[in-house]
Amino acid sequence: MANEEHLKRLREAIAARNIAAWNKWREESYIIPLLGGAHLRGANLENANLKNADLRSAILIEANLTGADLSEADLHDAHLYGANLEGANLREANLRGVDLRNAHLSRADLTEAKGLSQWQINQAKTNKDTKLPPDLQRLKHWEEDLT
Repeated sequence: MANEEHLKRLREAIAARNIAAWNKWREESYIIPLLGGAHLRGANLENANLKNADLRSAILIEANLTGADLSEADLHDAHLYGANLEGANLREANLRGVDLRNAHLSRADLTEAKGLSQWQINQAKTNKDTKLPPDLQRLKHWEEDLT
């Protein structure tokens, strides 16, 4: 369940189109954001610092997470259908049960991601620059540029 203060700060930054304010708060507070179950459909979270964040079961459908730092975040059962994760850092993130259908993962770093399956990868939009854990296979169509 989301911490109301954390969610309020994030929504204020989104509304003001000032994710830099959120990132500054993260740097100064050292707080791990508790955003589990948050409804952030279509939110512009470009370059957001969501490192270590609890985003379990969060609704991030069609959200813009381009360049976001989601490293070590817990995204278990999150909904990322159609989200733009181009260039996002998902290293060591928990992706078990995450809906990645039609998610754009071009240039995303998924190395060492936990709980990520081949099926999830097959449902996403990816390319040759997507970095995967070593146990997952690169698909042939990734050689085409889908950006």
